[in-house]
Amino acid sequence: METFKNEQFSENPNERMKRMDHALQFGDVSDLEALFDQGMDIKQTDFQGRTALMLSVVKGKKDAVEMLIGRGADVNCVFKYQDRLPKTALDAARECRKAEIEKILIAHGAKPGSELFQDQ
Repeated sequence: METFKNEQFSENPNERMKRMDHALQFGDVSDLEALFDQGMDIKQTDFQGRTALMLSVVKGKKDAVEMLIGRGADVNCVFKYQDRLPKTALDAARECRKAEIEKILIAHGAKPGSELFQDQ
């Protein structure tokens, strides 16, 4: 999927997330890396507040999860859309039954959202 590798990178955050979602769904980790190489922020979220790491976990993209962690993605970033319960990538891995990804996240210090909010 060479689509994003040679294109001008949009300043529109919604366009960035749309391209990221497309890369996760139809491409491979190099397509996702190309977006970050072109300037996409690792902390960028979609309209619901989900990061690339969270979306990669839900889609079961182990290689993308590892790449994002390697690039500094926050494994304890909290997703709390419309005042729902606080969730992290670890919560997503557990809910989606992605045991292998769950182990990777834990190895990098990931905690569930309930534990992070308990500490406050």
